[in-house]
Amino acid sequence: MRFRTTNDSKYSQLMKNKGFETVEHLAIDHVATAFNTMVLYHDFPSHATYDHDFAIIRLKRNPVPTMRKEFFHELAHVIAHYGDQNQLPQEFNSLQERQAYWISLYLAMPRHIFEPLAFKHQCIATLAELFELPEEMINERVKTIQREQCRTNQQIQLHEQESKFRTKSLQPKRIYPSTYDVLKQLESQVGEENINYEVSRLLRGH
Repeated sequence: MRFRTTNDSKYSQLMKNKGFETVEHLAIDHVATAFNTMVLYHDFPSHATYDHDFAIIRLKRNPVPTMRKEFFHELAHVIAHYGDQNQLPQEFNSLQERQAYWISLYLAMPRHIFEPLAFKHQCIATLAELFELPEEMINERVKTIQREQCRTNQQIQLHEQESKFRTKSLQPKRIYPSTYDVLKQLESQVGEENINYEVSRLLRGH
């Protein structure tokens, strides 16, 4: 069992559906084409203009890692949001910025591409070079996966504990008196013929 956030799985699958299978596929021009987006380079702050079927991302000329960071951030807005941010209340604008930040991590480093390379290299600097992204962005993506692995381990432990409890408490001759009383009450209310086989087995074996 693997625990993954809904967005992590959603955007990983989206990138798979678009044909992105290797880190080389994540070049700006290639990604932009796949999402029907035009990229223009200029000297002003990066910004995206978009509607339902076409978008323009204007990227400020910067070192490549910074431009790629800003490209995936603006692409996150294109994919996940609607309307002109300049017309939105400040609180909603801030919410969309936070959403775009996390989505940009999933788009720039899709799980199915990033995780195998992270296990292989285990070096932030190397991964930053491979993905051509700032090291702080790589570091944050690693943390998201670590948090999800931690949740997976917790889920596995919980299921194991539940399984042990169920095995211990639902065996004939070993069920707790309180559990037996509840089962007997259930039997009297619904009739012996309507009792589940397992419940009936436990009652007869007590």
